[in-house]
Amino acid sequence: MRTRLLGTSVILASLAASTVLSAPAATADPTVTTFTFPVEGTSVSATRYAEPSASPRPVLVMALGLGSTQDKILPEVAPEFVAAGYDVVTFDYRYWGSSAGQPRNLIDIDSQLEDWRAAVGAARSLPGVDGTQIGLWGTSLSGGHVLSIGSENIPGVRAVVAQAPHVNGIATVSTIPVPALAQLTAVGTGDLAGSVVGREPIYIPIAAEPGTLGLLPEPGALQGYRTVLGESFDNRATARTALQIPFYSPNVVAQAGRAPTFIATGRQDNITPPAAARELAARMGAAGRDYPGGHFDVYPGGQAYPELIVDEIAFLHTHLPTS
Repeated sequence: MRTRLLGTSVILASLAASTVLSAPAATADPTVTTFTFPVEGTSVSATRYAEPSASPRPVLVMALGLGSTQDKILPEVAPEFVAAGYDVVTFDYRYWGSSAGQPRNLIDIDSQLEDWRAAVGAARSLPGVDGTQIGLWGTSLSGGHVLSIGSENIPGVRAVVAQAPHVNGIATVSTIPVPALAQLTAVGTGDLAGSVVGREPIYIPIAAEPGTLGLLPEPGALQGYRTVLGESFDNRATARTALQIPFYSPNVVAQAGRAPTFIATGRQDNITPPAAARELAARMGAAGRDYPGGHFDVYPGGQAYPELIVDEIAFLHTHLPTS
């Protein structure tokens, strides 16, 4: 029998009521350690956030979305969950950040999903972790990844949190004008063809101003990235990525997952349109809530974040209880 929350109106009312609470204040800074784990012969870099505990603690595995690395955003968010009673493991995908792999800044969906599976396995094996109590947390593209991985019902995965998630490829690219999509397809095809014969990758911006070439040329995308990742973020990815996004639709498989799931959407999100995520939440019987603002408001400093972090912790405490 599935243990998901049922009844969307009840879910929304319950979560709304929880926002009168405050997120647990982070205590003294958690202990932060780095480690690596292998995926298909390549070293993946990970970070553990923890506090001393007399008993094993549940663990939350976290990763960011398109072109983001674990040294951004997560060092601020992870301690919130540590203070709430969880160990946290973050990681960089292969080809990104402090993880190994060539070519650099390659975004490959299947590779990233394999990284997620390996990260779950690595997290459950850490000393002091309760490997039977694992949560997945993803945002934007990785919000789609946790829905996909959740559908696999990996032993020990008890809760899934997806915020501003990519759930349907067509819905996501529908926000990009047709001429820009045509240009992305042409450049992406050239990059993919070149990779087959060993040519150097063709790189394009991740976020771009409207009317210019980039994976995300929507209004506000470039400024949003600069706001949450910093002005000097590495704004480039392999162009072949543009060929994968339209065909990646976690909503096709997500309903097979048995772990309780929380899906958060931004009302004005023009990067991962919320309608598809709302429909998925209703179909799954998942907990779901809309928040004020757009795609980047779910992060620290955004107008949705203060309520969202409380709701996520309340959801996890219900389905991934701490001692």
